[in-house]
Amino acid sequence: MTITNKQKKTFSKWMKDHNVRKACPACGLEDGWNLYEGLLGGLDLDLKHKKVKPSSFGCFALICKNCSYTMHFAAAPILGRDA
Repeated sequence: MTITNKQKKTFSKWMKDHNVRKACPACGLEDGWNLYEGLLGGLDLDLKHKKVKPSSFGCFALICKNCSYTMHFAAAPILGRDA
């Protein structure tokens, strides 16, 4: 699902409000991130019954421009609704 400009602004504001460090924890690059243009989804795994189903979990992904380390942030609490 492609994220909107409003969602990008909300995410950016949330990052600032929560003092998320801008340095990459893997390589140390300061403020060198690309925001993935969609929300990443997941799957709910029922290992006991060997079943998989789509999950309502979604997250924003920031990718380091230098080393490709990726940070994930749950979208629903940031956007204030299920995403």
